[in-house]
Amino acid sequence: MDGCNVAAPSKEDVWSKIATLFKDRIIYDLQQKPGSTERMILDAVLASSCDDMGDVIARFEEIKGMYKSKADNLTFRQACKTIERSGNIVKSAKIEINGAIDPELFQDDLEGKVFQLYNDTKNEIDALIVTGAYRKALSLYADTFFDTLHQFFEKIMINVEDAKVRENRLLLMKNINTLITKEVADLRLVHGVVIDS
Repeated sequence: MDGCNVAAPSKEDVWSKIATLFKDRIIYDLQQKPGSTERMILDAVLASSCDDMGDVIARFEEIKGMYKSKADNLTFRQACKTIERSGNIVKSAKIEINGAIDPELFQDDLEGKVFQLYNDTKNEIDALIVTGAYRKALSLYADTFFDTLHQFFEKIMINVEDAKVRENRLLLMKNINTLITKEVADLRLVHGVVIDS
C-alpha cells in the first residue's frame, strides 16, 4: 500500500478550512451586496473573532445599525477612522510589535494623555464587548479616541529614529486598535469613510 501514504492534514489546516466554510456560509446567509457599506461591515466583523455564528450576526447587526442611524452615523465614522489610522500606522511598520508600553519612553505629554485614556477605558470597553453591547463599546471608543488621536497624529511623529521610542509608540497604537479589532470588527475594511470638517 505504498501509494496510500497520504499525510493527515494538520489541525491548523482543518480549522482554517472550517473557518472559511463558516465565513462563506454567513456571507451567503446575510446576502449583502459586494462593494456595499453593509458588506464591508460584514467583512470587517469576519476579519475579527468569528467562532460563534450568533455573535458574528449580532455584531454585524449592531454595527450596521450604527451606520444606518442618523444619530449614530457620525460616531460610526469616527470609530472607523480611529481604527483605520491606528491600524495603518501599525501595519506600515512591517514588524511584529509586542510587549508592554513603557511610559518612561514617552517624550511628549500627549503620549501620556493617550496612554491614560487607554488605561481609563480599556476595562469598560472590554466589559461592554463581553456583554454584547457592541454599539456602546464603539461609541465609547470613538468618543474617547477620535479627537485625541487626531491631535496625536498631527503633533507626534511615530516613525522616529530611536527604535525604542518608535516601537513604544507603535505598541500604544496597536493596543488602541485591537481594543475593537480583536473581538468586534476591523473597521479599517470599511472604505470611503469621510468625516466632514
